[in-house]
Order: sequence, then C-alpha cells, then structure tokens
Amino acid sequence: MLQDYLALRIHFFETTDETNRAETRMAAIQLQTHMWKLISQLAQQNPNAVMVTALNASNELYTAQQKTMSSWQRQVPGAAWILLLFFAVCSNFLLGHNIRGIHGNNTIIMLLPALISLALLMISEIDSPGAGLIYVTPENLNALRHTLEVGGLAP
Repeated sequence: MLQDYLALRIHFFETTDETNRAETRMAAIQLQTHMWKLISQLAQQNPNAVMVTALNASNELYTAQQKTMSSWQRQVPGAAWILLLFFAVCSNFLLGHNIRGIHGNNTIIMLLPALISLALLMISEIDSPGAGLIYVTPENLNALRHTLEVGGLAP
C-alpha cells in the first residue's frame, strides 16, 4: 500500500492536468484512509510501540499531503494582482511622461516595462507551482522510490 501511495504522490507532481491531479489527490486520500483504518485495527488488537510508530507514520503521511496542498494553493489574492498591475502601468506611464521632452535615443526606457513584466511573471510562477514555466519535481519521493526499488533500507 505504501508503494501505491508513493506512486500516487509522485504522479500528483508529474501531471499537468488539474482534473487528473485532483483525481490523484482523492485516490491518495482514499488510500490513506484505508491504511489508517487497517493500522488502527491492528493497533487495537496488539497495542505496542511498533503499532504506535506505524500510527504516527500514517498520520505524518496525511500531514505532509495537507502541507503540500496548502502550499500549492494560490497565495496572492486577486486584489493584490490588480494593485500590482496598477502600479506597473502607473510607473511606466509616469516614466514615459517624464521623458517625453528629451530627444535622442530613448531605447533604455523599454527596460522598465520589461523588468516589471519579468517580476510579475516570477510572482505568478511562484504563486502557482503546479502550472506554468517552473516545474516542481518530487526529488525526495523519487529518491525514496529508487531506494525501495533497489531493496529498501536494509543492508
């Protein structure tokens, strides 16, 4: 079950389709629930330190997934985006208005809109890690999968 859960978590990061990502998340939650019920039944039948550790590990799976989901939600509200765009347009307008009387090569003036656009692009990419240009790879989950494939943690 843990290997199936690991495969679901890796698939969550690797997929770019939001519908598929939501289905994968629900499948992982169902598998978590199944594992929790199984482990809690075993712990009630045979309460010992090993069962407590297994229950804690199952709880940590849930906590880790919830932390991932909260960090993947859009953090910048729509009003903040409107304010950022308003400041960008105003600053570009004011710079252009200020330089209108200067004759000659004003190509450097195009640097400000380009820098503002790049800054807004980076904010947007950080705000939505599951989509866009920046791709988040589950390196720790892939390393765990590789460890399990080659025989686990046993010497």
